[in-house]
Amino acid sequence: MFAQLRRNLVLLYGAEMVGKLLGLVVFGYLARELLTARYGDLEFALGILFLLNLVIDAGLGHYGAREAAKRPGETDRLVGQVGIVRAVLVGIALLLLATIALALPRDPLARALIVLQGLVLLPAPFILTWVFQARDQMHVVAAASVIRQVLLAAGVLLFVHQPPDVWLVPVWDTVGLGAAVALQVLLYRRSGGALHLSRATSGLKLVIVESAPLAGSSVVWAIRLFTPLLALGVLRSSMEVGIFGAGHRLVIAVHTFVWLYFFNLLPTLSRLGTEEGLSQFRYVFTTSMRLVGWIALCGASLGSLSAPALIPLVYGDNLAPASAPFGVMVWMLAAAFVSGHHRFSLIALSLQRQEFWASVIGAIVSVVMCFAFGSRLTPWNAAWIFVGAETITFLAAAAFLKRSVPTVPAFAGLARPLAFTVAAMALVHLWSPGSALLATAAVAGLYAVAIVAFERDGVLELVALGGMVRPR
Repeated sequence: MFAQLRRNLVLLYGAEMVGKLLGLVVFGYLARELLTARYGDLEFALGILFLLNLVIDAGLGHYGAREAAKRPGETDRLVGQVGIVRAVLVGIALLLLATIALALPRDPLARALIVLQGLVLLPAPFILTWVFQARDQMHVVAAASVIRQVLLAAGVLLFVHQPPDVWLVPVWDTVGLGAAVALQVLLYRRSGGALHLSRATSGLKLVIVESAPLAGSSVVWAIRLFTPLLALGVLRSSMEVGIFGAGHRLVIAVHTFVWLYFFNLLPTLSRLGTEEGLSQFRYVFTTSMRLVGWIALCGASLGSLSAPALIPLVYGDNLAPASAPFGVMVWMLAAAFVSGHHRFSLIALSLQRQEFWASVIGAIVSVVMCFAFGSRLTPWNAAWIFVGAETITFLAAAAFLKRSVPTVPAFAGLARPLAFTVAAMALVHLWSPGSALLATAAVAGLYAVAIVAFERDGVLELVALGGMVRPR
């Protein structure tokens, strides 16, 4: 079982690496071709699209994967139910998109760019990623992801050459997503899958009720992550949106790897989330937390230190001011990687309402702080709000998990990596090497020594996940 988890994670991460490298090329190219103002318009439109995508998903992906993993025989019925609900939500999302485009004080091209994002929403009812997730067929998920990114990159690089061409970006994104969805539907049908709408309507209300907390959680998760970006778009200039959005895009891109880690782990946690499997559940949770704590904090440290060199390399010198907010925002990834253990454990244990309220608390912090700054909101303090909201979410989710399942140690293995991170960053601050790359290399070396010294057994477990099969 755990060997399969390892293989699946390698496939997902490999495909996502290809996608993210293409994304760096595409959005680095766009930042240079569109200039700061149009690039800010694109980031703003993509932020709205991201929020609406989560409205359409409505938690149905997580719900469907959990239920299909537990009861594979019900997959056809679930596919129909998920498709029906998503189709209704697509219609609602398109109306919202048109309303937003008309209400905002933007020029015609910026408004058209927002409306055209609706094309990307149309294939949503037929996305079957969660089906292949439940079956542990991550090669299909990986292939679909690569197809979408390759077609988007090809379209942008071949046809977008100046700021007025920005409207072609959502068009090519739709082409890529449509091809990926077509592949998923074809493989599902070839495996014997079928869509029975008459069966799907039975029990539809239960699906909506059960997935509602997950839907709410996804929406407030997006609000938490995108409120600073959207607040800058409403309150400040397109240039400031571009400065924040450049770093924000990189953080969200890397956040996909965090999400994929738990995307791969959720079916296993769901199967172990019973009274009989709770000891194995606890062991998987604590072992993963201990190792991920080191990896997440190391990655955030290196990203923060390398920001002055990384941002100009990716986006060019015109977006070099994005380095400072990015150096702060990257710490959100460490909080998300750790908190994911608690949030997805709550989902696996059918405690989705507690997970929802943890996300709500973080979203409230984000919205209240952005309103508090108002017109004084800048990319720099927006970055701190971004990190603070995720940290609060982590603490809330850990508290809910501890209260619901006292035998699961909520903060297992975090003390050492957290203390080491504080010490390493303080050392770099006192040293002031003057070179971002030198500081990054020095801290990377320190982390390598610390991980080998403190977590040698854990590293071996990470390499050979079969060691997690039985509790100690």
